[in-house]
Amino acid sequence: YVGWMPTQLAPFQNHTGLARCPVGTDDFTRVSRAPILPRTNDEPFCTGSVCVLKESEQWRMWYTVWERWGTQPKDHKHYYVIRHAISENGVDWSRNTHNCIDFKNDGEYAIGKPSVVKLNGKYHMWYVYRGTQYRIGYAYSVDGVSWQRCDELAGIGVSEHGWDSSAICYPHVIECDDHLLMFYCGNEYGKDGLGVAKLTK
Repeated sequence: YVGWMPTQLAPFQNHTGLARCPVGTDDFTRVSRAPILPRTNDEPFCTGSVCVLKESEQWRMWYTVWERWGTQPKDHKHYYVIRHAISENGVDWSRNTHNCIDFKNDGEYAIGKPSVVKLNGKYHMWYVYRGTQYRIGYAYSVDGVSWQRCDELAGIGVSEHGWDSSAICYPHVIECDDHLLMFYCGNEYGKDGLGVAKLTK
């Protein structure tokens, strides 16, 4: 999960936490009072929304990381992208500085909320990216580290009118029978509504 805290040197900080509960219950207990992705020299600001898959004996995480805060009047407030980490136990994570999903032009400044599904040996990721408004993007990968960004294949765009006509964001994709279901937020971070879309595999 993602925690949020106000700070004095930046508008806020986000950090990644972990909680667990016994199977069959809803009694979650935090694994640590500190974030499981602590700040580092390479990632000194924030980490945010994550997607975690367990493969054999290894855990894999795709997560949002702040690269910098804006410092000039023309800058955006923050700039963040998606990176990758691995773990043997789901608690202690090894990270690198490779950007899985990076900015494609100077107009973008926010890429986050990865949702990854592995199908037929290939990884598929849906995420949000932002210039003027949030949109849902798509990328694919063979190894889960190097990704080919193909936003035109995301399979979903804004509606002509209504609750998701100006922005769509924060996708979460799950497998359901022979379909993929995407849950997502509409205008103003979901203030106007939440939606679900269906894609046949």
